[in-house]
Formats: sequence, structure tokens, C-alpha cells
Amino acid sequence: MSQLLLKKNNIEYVLREYDNEKELEEIVKEHYKKIFGEQTIFFDKQKIQTRAGIKAKTDGFLLSLDNKEWYILEVELSTHNLYEHIVPQISKFRRTHDSYDTRRKIVEALYDEIENSSKKKRLFRSNKVEDIHKFLTEIIDSKPIVVIIIDNKTEELNEVLESLPFESKVIEFKTFTRKGSNDLRDHIHLFEPLIQSKVSTLIKRKSGEITSQREYRIPILETLIEIGGKGRMEKILKKIEGKIGNKLTTKDQEMLPSGTSVRWKNAAQWEREKMKEEGLLKADSPRGIWEITKKGENYYRDSLQLKSNFRRERSKSVKSGWQRLKEQYPTMEAVEKKIKEAKEKGYSRGYIKVLENLKKYWEKRK
Repeated sequence: MSQLLLKKNNIEYVLREYDNEKELEEIVKEHYKKIFGEQTIFFDKQKIQTRAGIKAKTDGFLLSLDNKEWYILEVELSTHNLYEHIVPQISKFRRTHDSYDTRRKIVEALYDEIENSSKKKRLFRSNKVEDIHKFLTEIIDSKPIVVIIIDNKTEELNEVLESLPFESKVIEFKTFTRKGSNDLRDHIHLFEPLIQSKVSTLIKRKSGEITSQREYRIPILETLIEIGGKGRMEKILKKIEGKIGNKLTTKDQEMLPSGTSVRWKNAAQWEREKMKEEGLLKADSPRGIWEITKKGENYYRDSLQLKSNFRRERSKSVKSGWQRLKEQYPTMEAVEKKIKEAKEKGYSRGYIKVLENLKKYWEKRK
């Protein structure tokens, strides 16, 4: 197997494997301004999590003053079980962030850290931020961006990103040391700074290219109900293929690079893990057995009701729907308030677009 090399001033540097996750984490903390930008503040995970009562484990929090964004940091090695390391913790943090009281505690914890650091306060002053508390409140009320720094991007990581509840960005971080030298001080770090681009290395699949992991949820529940509530994984996947086989793309039916599974089957298994976490499937079933819970049965019935309601609503005329919207938000101010609320609560882009069209409608009639 060929060795990855870098050359600088005609000197060869070879790729170095990190001893453990902690080593990479310390390197990231040391160079965080090079990674995230000079106008970024790093907050120690232990201090913030303890003060705000956050049980979800992360590797740190960062605040970007120029981008007005905040980041949850996850430092990982590709050899670890990425799903178990990342998804449960970020999902737990999402539930924590949904709480108004917890968001206020995070603000207070960050504010205290800033007040106790003349260096941090100077950075706020240089960015012309006069009311630090207000600035923090507005930032923390918005959704954070999960930044995963990892030694090597893998197919498993792609699957993990589709399961996260927040926007996610990935930075591949590699370290090279001088060939033939044991001096670790002579090294090169290779990575793409987040500050270079707003989208950076955000991994996002093209629409329609690969079926979303969430698409397997209802077929899994439906299949389990049809076969009596539980069954072996192989049987369930076969029945799911019979239900959605004609919708699977060429990409879905490819083998993963690891050669261990077909892509869509792997995605369905990841969705099953998420459903176990949400209580829709039993978490203590024997190995290889998938089993639905009462909550899962109710979820499936509710989804059928929603689908029925949607079809009924869709059958009504577009004109009557538009008329109801106009009656509900009869002024530009009313619709602007609703747009703000929709964005804060993460409503669909399609719904927000309709509201924006209504805003334009009222603007023309001013």
C-alpha cells in the first residue's frame, strides 16, 4: 500500500496516525483560530456543560463573531463507531436546546466566561459589539452548526450526517511528520479552514440521487405491523424492498465502498437505530430481531392520518387556501411576524416561501 506524502522545500513528510482522539482534540484546540477564523472564541466543554446543566457530551463550543454563528465541536477518529459517538449526543443536545431555560443557562455560562476574560472582551469590542448579553441571546436562540473534525472522511460519516438534527460541516484534518525523523515538533497539519467558505465541506447529497434515510421509517413500521410486530432483519428488508424497490435509485442499490452491504439496506439499518433511540422500536430485542413498540404503532397510525388529512387539504382549491392565508395574516406586519416564527421553529422552506409570497402581495397593496 502506497504511503501518503507531502513535500515542502524538497523535504518529505509522511502521514502520521493519531495515538488517540484526545491527541487530535488537543491539536484542534491549539489551532482553532486557524480552523474557524480569527474572530472566533473557543469555550471549554466542561465549564459550559457543567454550568448550563447539559448532559450531552461534546468536544467544545465556538462562537463566530463575524459570521454570527455558533458551533458544536465533535472531534473523531474514523476508526471509531461514528454513529454511536456522534448521533446520540447531538440528538440529546437538540432536545436540550429546545428548552428555553437551558438556552438561557447556556447564555449565562458563556457570558460569565467572557466577562472573566479580558482577551475575549477585547474581541467583542473590536467587532463593535456593545451589548454582549443581547448578542449571545440572539445567537444561542438560533440553531447551532455541528462541525465534525475527523482524520479521514468515510462512507459511514456520510450516513451519520443524514441522521443529525442540525446543519453539519466536516473538516478532514491530517498531520504529517518529517520522514525518517522522530521529532514530532517538525510537522505539517493539512486541513481546509472553515472560514474559506460558508458552505466549506458541508456534505449534502443531491436531491434524488440517494434516498433519504428517513424514507425507510414508515416502510419499516408498516412491515413490522403486517408480520405481527417483530421479525428477523433479513425478512423485513426483503419485504421493504418489495414495497419501495421501484423507487430505489441506482445509487441506492450500489454496494458501499466497504463491500459489506448494499447502500439502501445500510441506510434502513441506520434508520432502525434512530427509531430505537426514539422509542419506536424496542432497544433490547435479540440480535438480528426488529420489534415495534406501542409508540411505534401509534406513530404509524398518526402518519396515516396526517397523510389522509394532507390529501384532503390538497384536494381543496389553491384559491381557497390562499384566501385562508390572507384572512389569517391580513397585514404585512402580521405575515412578517409569522415568517420570523416559522424560521425560528424550523418550518419547511416551502411553507416559508408561501408566506414570503404573501408578504410581497401585501407590499404591492400598500
